[in-house]
Amino acid sequence: MTSMRTHDQHVIDLITDARAKIHIMALIHNQLYRSERFDQIDMESHVHEMVSYLSKVYTNREKLVTPVIRHSNVYLSVTQAIPCALVLNEMISNAFKHAFSEGKEGRIEVSIQRSADDAIIIRVKDDGIGMPDGVDIYRADSLGLKLIRNLVQEQLKGKVQVNRDNGTEFIIEFKILEEEAEDV
Repeated sequence: MTSMRTHDQHVIDLITDARAKIHIMALIHNQLYRSERFDQIDMESHVHEMVSYLSKVYTNREKLVTPVIRHSNVYLSVTQAIPCALVLNEMISNAFKHAFSEGKEGRIEVSIQRSADDAIIIRVKDDGIGMPDGVDIYRADSLGLKLIRNLVQEQLKGKVQVNRDNGTEFIIEFKILEEEAEDV
């Protein structure tokens, strides 16, 4: 409601981003309530819902962005699904907001795969203008990059890689955590 009462674009952007983060968390909880299993989140289903929502929020007539979601069969515990969803939200939102100039068309590709050694590999790639070479995600002070870095390293115990060829590609890799069976 506050965004309807202000004309300050910075405030509107902050409210839009906060609203998106809250919606992404609600999607996870909604999926839990609809599921027969309360201990795992179907990440492919979650990504489809997330991308659909973010596409409506960030795409307009001046920005024609086509999302492409690669099929996966990845299920994560709630402990890993929540930080994973927040990281995905940040990467996909950033691609929608920053990768494409007004009037430009583009693609955002999202994939989540499980490797043979039980690692999860997430890729979010756009064919937009690319992240500037001077931006180092391990030293960046922007809230979004700090959020990605901290969630991946601290909560998912993983690593982040950025490729800047023909757009920007974030690659996140982390191991599936074994459930703590003794926390009953």
